[in-house]
Amino acid sequence: MKRWLVAWGLIAFAVVVLLGSPAAFWARLVDWPNGWRPQSVSGTLWDGRAQQIGPLGPVSWQLGLAGPVADVQIGALQRRWLVTLRGWPWQWQASLRDDGSTATSEQQVQLEGEWGGQVDIRGRGQECTSSSGSLTAARLDLLAPWAMPLGKGELRIDCSGSPRLHARLEQAGQHRFVLVANLSARTTELEGTATNASEFAGLLRQFGLLGPGQEAFQARFGW
Repeated sequence: MKRWLVAWGLIAFAVVVLLGSPAAFWARLVDWPNGWRPQSVSGTLWDGRAQQIGPLGPVSWQLGLAGPVADVQIGALQRRWLVTLRGWPWQWQASLRDDGSTATSEQQVQLEGEWGGQVDIRGRGQECTSSSGSLTAARLDLLAPWAMPLGKGELRIDCSGSPRLHARLEQAGQHRFVLVANLSARTTELEGTATNASEFAGLLRQFGLLGPGQEAFQARFGW
């Protein structure tokens, strides 16, 4: 019994020391995909922060052993997203929800709009096995560099097969965009329509996605 207590104490001590070690040290040991290496990492594995990880930032995290549980805050699309991860690698569940705006008046591009709802995911190891729920925005607006109504938005994750992120943006009578990002293959398919009444039509023609007289388009790219 005493040996078991000693072994347990040593394991607990090792875990505490590991989680208290500098996060920047461990970040340097990871073989990150091109363009995803964390920038300006501070804190520890227990409670840390990175100014940027790929297109996401800032990113901060806090770990708890009860559960265990990890709360991660991720900045993207000028919103702060809260990801709560519970369980062990062989049986975990995660939730994603909007946690407020990160927009400032100094940013050249400014977005406005709150996302309601929650996305829930269950998985094993690096595999997500099921998902439910969605994030929806009743109205999204572009405030700068010019004012433009973007319309209704929806985000959801599909775990049937290769995990995919589905996004939809629609303004009645003007434009509709549907984006599907394959998270494993790192490819994105974008399709939609834009009428002459939509301010997006001119932008799509400038980027070569929409031809003269056309309203529908499709595009595919990797990342």
